[in-house]
Amino acid sequence: MLCWGAKPKIPAMIIGRAGIAPPCRKIIMLAYYLTLFVVLYNHRDTIQTSMKKEKTVDFHIKWSWHTISRMYNAYAARYDMTMAIGYVLLNIDTEHGTPATKIGPTLGMEPRSLVRMLKSLEERGWVRREIDDNDKRFVRIVLTEEGRRRREMAREGVIQFNQMIRERIPLDKLVVFFDVIKDINRIVEEENQKLKANETEELTLE
Repeated sequence: MLCWGAKPKIPAMIIGRAGIAPPCRKIIMLAYYLTLFVVLYNHRDTIQTSMKKEKTVDFHIKWSWHTISRMYNAYAARYDMTMAIGYVLLNIDTEHGTPATKIGPTLGMEPRSLVRMLKSLEERGWVRREIDDNDKRFVRIVLTEEGRRRREMAREGVIQFNQMIRERIPLDKLVVFFDVIKDINRIVEEENQKLKANETEELTLE
């Protein structure tokens, strides 16, 4: 790292060992720093745009979610659940159940992962499948009595966490936080739409 106030020990050491006469040393040192300045100037964009991971937006979002996930999983483990199970239960309507096709997209789960999850919950007796009488392809996931009880446990964990946050963080900060998160989601979604449009255009051209 360059320190402008420090003595040029390394260049001076090299010059001294080379046996260069003192009158020429200042000229060589000046040339050394001019060269260094040119190199730094030519790479100014790289230096200015370099960013530590701690300064990136996505790092803090990912790190926060990782911390929250650990907390939720520790809470859920006391009730023989995981955070993922809790979120699935919370997204099933307590009265009428929820179509299986709507649960995955809501949680961002892959179809295979959701199928395994629902099978596990069905084996535990927390949910059951009901096939529509008019359309046999239509499957609704319904909570059992035990499933409702487990769902309430998961709901209580979410409420406790949000109450804790609201008690410790002023409302005005939370309002700004929600506004910023909405803007980030909007920007990312717009970028995703652009990428999808480009992919479609490339496929069409091929």
